Amino acid sequence: MFVNHLAKQVRYSELATIFKIISRETNIHVWPHKMRHAFSTIAFGIPGLNPKDIANILGHSKIDMSLYYNNGTKEGQTDAMEKIISLF
Repeated sequence: MFVNHLAKQVRYSELATIFKIISRETNIHVWPHKMRHAFSTIAFGIPGLNPKDIANILGHSKIDMSLYYNNGTKEGQTDAMEKIISLF
């Protein structure tokens, strides 16, 4: 999922090293795997995207696994509650 300036895939170990430096310098724990969660959350929030395409991009054979990575958003929670409340 990550490529360098030459469009070559960046190995996970390289990313892990970069993210460790970022974590140490910012005192905020970040790691490459969290990017998968961010991608899933953003992608599933875009109307019209095919869930199977999202799963394929993430390398999952089943949509359920890609949905597992979807963390949801505060905006989505608010929207859901407003829709539920409007039913009553």
